[in-house]
Amino acid sequence: MSIDTNKKDLTSLMNTTRETLSRRLSAFQKEGYIEMTGKRIVNKNYDALENLL
Repeated sequence: MSIDTNKKDLTSLMNTTRETLSRRLSAFQKEGYIEMTGKRIVNKNYDALENLL
């Protein structure tokens, strides 16, 4: 699954702050759910992320 958006739009979509989004993305990367490279975010474990939501 791919989402073509930026952090500003993601924060609006998720009704959160940019700082909270950054913390959550970092935590997801640490847990191995996603991989961040520059501005690109790759979902490495869709099922696990879906279960979190």
